[in-house]
Amino acid sequence: MAKGYNLRQRVRLRTTVKNLIAYGGLGMAAGGVVCAVVLFFGQTFNSQPTKAARVEATISSPQDVCLGDSVRLEANGGDLYRWTPREGLSDACVASPLASPNVTTAYTAAVYRRVGLPLRQSGNMAVTATLLNGRDQTLQRAVSEVNPHQTYLITLRARTAGYLDKATLQIRVNGKTVGTCDVSHRGAAPVEILWQNKNEEKAALSLHLLDYDGDGEAIECDAFDFQAVDRTELTTRVTVNRNCKTCPAPARPQVVNISLKEVKLQWNQLEHPVLVRYRKTGDADWQQVAAKGRAVLLSGLSGSFDYEAEAACVCKNDTSVWTAPLLLRSIDRQLMAGR
Repeated sequence: MAKGYNLRQRVRLRTTVKNLIAYGGLGMAAGGVVCAVVLFFGQTFNSQPTKAARVEATISSPQDVCLGDSVRLEANGGDLYRWTPREGLSDACVASPLASPNVTTAYTAAVYRRVGLPLRQSGNMAVTATLLNGRDQTLQRAVSEVNPHQTYLITLRARTAGYLDKATLQIRVNGKTVGTCDVSHRGAAPVEILWQNKNEEKAALSLHLLDYDGDGEAIECDAFDFQAVDRTELTTRVTVNRNCKTCPAPARPQVVNISLKEVKLQWNQLEHPVLVRYRKTGDADWQQVAAKGRAVLLSGLSGSFDYEAEAACVCKNDTSVWTAPLLLRSIDRQLMAGR
């Protein structure tokens, strides 16, 4: 029996809308391993890739960096990115991570691009007493026609309906586990997992409820894609110079105050002026302000969006590298999360 589940809840669960068990969606993400799927009972769908106009994948040119400093890598032309090696990168799963290598390193970006038509669905999945008390806690099963040696991307945005509900979920493809993840009401950006087909002609997907702590409401699935992707690998190099001197970046930048429309950033005292740039998370363009002293106030922000900010020192003949991004979490999201 799942934790947090008692007889009173069991009786209440029997009155839930059981018809929702015939369709629905679930998502999962935890601890750096992310996975997601929406499966429709008894449905066979086709996710074969089709020809599409190809977008050229590109990567940033080789760069030099002083030991202890960072440079930004850039890859373009894809929908999903995976960088190797991961060591020294701020995030190996974004298009433009910050690289801080200790030795000269060749970085390879695997650039994935969606091809063909996806399976795209949304809906709710009821969590019933029958499901929780049963031996087989399989939520859904589905079968997709797939191409041998083709990579597929599963993308999901989901959360629990109840504010305090939590669930531990597992997804399997052809009987093999590809991820075990947690779901709560807080929601998150879409989570993604790559599945590499070898010689199979069909993919049998199944979703399992490993644990549930809640009042037996539903899992809300806002969006789900199951789609073929192609892969391009590109490599660039960062050469580390151990004997150079450079303009120092601002030390220990941090958020010291945040309100609905303003954020105050602060860093350790420096002898050089500081530039700060910020943008909504996901935007391409930055806004830039000059700081006075060891702090700056960013105003005119929206409490409904997350922002990111970076700082750099302006020396006499040089400008430092930008610091690692600071996440400025929106007030609305903090209130939803209860903190």
